[in-house]
Amino acid sequence: MEPHERRLPRLVVVPVVVMGALVGLALAVLGWSGWLLGTAVLVLGLVGRSTGARWAGWAIPIGVGLVLGTLVYLLVLALGPAPSSSR
Repeated sequence: MEPHERRLPRLVVVPVVVMGALVGLALAVLGWSGWLLGTAVLVLGLVGRSTGARWAGWAIPIGVGLVLGTLVYLLVLALGPAPSSSR
């Protein structure tokens, strides 16, 4: 980390990731468009960080939260009860 680079305090990062996860969980219901949103935000944050953009510090935890919310949704779908085929 370079001396002029500022990081978000952990006290801020954790709630941002949790809120991002809740939003990601809600958006995951939309299907592929909701699933790709978190990945896009995370990739843009990583690219922004490599170019030195100031907004990248916020985009990375938001993207991580969105991706975690989507993963929780997919895990619930995979482990949920199988649909019944009764007539």
